Formats: sequence, C-alpha cells, structure tokens
Amino acid sequence: MAQPFAEPCGRGLIEAEPCPRALRREIAATRRRMLLVACIVASAMAFIDGSVLTVALPKLRAFFNADLTMVQWVLNGYVLALAALTLIGGALADVYGKARVLQLGCLGFGAASAACILSPSIEWLITARVVQGVSAALVTPASLALIGAIYPKEERNSAIGIWAAASALTTAGGPVLGGWLTENFGWQYVFAINPPLALIVVALLKIYAPAEPHEQRRFDLAGAAILALALATLAWALSQIGPPRAGGQALCRSRSRWC
Repeated sequence: MAQPFAEPCGRGLIEAEPCPRALRREIAATRRRMLLVACIVASAMAFIDGSVLTVALPKLRAFFNADLTMVQWVLNGYVLALAALTLIGGALADVYGKARVLQLGCLGFGAASAACILSPSIEWLITARVVQGVSAALVTPASLALIGAIYPKEERNSAIGIWAAASALTTAGGPVLGGWLTENFGWQYVFAINPPLALIVVALLKIYAPAEPHEQRRFDLAGAAILALALATLAWALSQIGPPRAGGQALCRSRSRWC
C-alpha cells in the first residue's frame, strides 16, 4: 500500500513545479536517475525509522530498565517532530534550495542516529529521536520536491511513482528489518545503518545535483512556529487515543466491578 500522502502531493507537484526543460535547465538522464536514487535512499531512512523500532521496544525497555511510558516516547518523540515540522521543511526547501535542505537533513539524521547508538540513558535516546524527527521533516519533503525540480513534467509521473513505491516498501519492511537486526546484533544496529546511507546521499547530491537559482523569499517564522505548535498538539492528541492503560483499568476495577 502506498503512502496516503504520496498521490495528492505528487499531483500537486506535477502541476505546480516549473518544467526544467521549458526553462532550459534540463540535466542529463543519468544525473536525474542518480538523484532519484539519492531521494529514495534519503526518504527510506525516514520511513524505516518511523516503524523499525516497534519490534525493539521490549529490548529497549530491558536495556535501560525503563517503564513503558518512557519507552513509548522513543516512538512518539520521532513521530511528533516529524508531523509538526514536515510542512515547514517543505517551505525551507523552497526558500533555501531543495538539494541544500536535503543534504542538511541527511547530515542531521545521520548524526542523530549516531547519538541514538551511543545513548547512555533513555532520556538521551528520546532526545536523539526528536532530533531524528526534525531531520526527517527536512528530508521527506525536500526529496520529493527535488524530484519535481529535476524531472520534466511528462516524466514526473513515473519518477514520483517509483519514489512512492519505494517509500511504501521501506515502511512495510521496517519492522522485519528491525526485528532481524535486534535479534541478531542488538537494538543499536537498528540505527547503525543510517549514517552510511546519509553520507551516500550527501555524496550523490554533491556530485549530481544542479545549481539551484536563488530566489529572494521571506520565511514567516511566526507562522511556522504557530503551525508547528498546532500540528504537534494535534499529533500528540491523536497519539493518546486508545484503550485505558493498565494502571487506569486497575483503579477503575477497584471502584466498581462493572466499570
């Protein structure tokens, strides 16, 4: 199943992004394919890390001797940061350059992954996961926007389709990969695959990304802060939906046998 946001985002990107062929800024097909690989690998890191830790939570809890609430924030911190800042990441890519923001996001993601590996405490790990989420919020929209910027309009359908299919496969395969790495090597190796991939993406962008024309635009910091706060609040509220926790159920039963 493809990502639910890939199709409408792709349609809007096809219509809105200027065609590089019409602007006489078209690059060779080989360079486009290498940049497509870079975008797929970059977004794959973000999608995998959104699902890969679900099977490693018991190991994490035992390793840090932490309660279930703290361990859940290893997941929630990443998701909240990603949900709150994805739209802002896309705006930053438009203002400061898609390839530049994608490189920055990959470097931040790789550094945060290294911090996750070296975590001495659960609080450190949660903080590193939040930084991962912030970096993923730069990587995901910038990778899709870069595809739209380098491919002519008549070829964007297939390129975005490949990107979306790869995103769906990596999301679905995250728990499988995470389980195998956790059982055979330890939970730290769930994050160890990210720094090399981040460096590969940065190298590909340095070699193949075209120069981006600089446009003077004003970035609305106040609006971005309000939007991030609103999205973070919504994402947090949705994350709290679910059955009552064990402590709440026990308290309820102690008050009434029919609760």
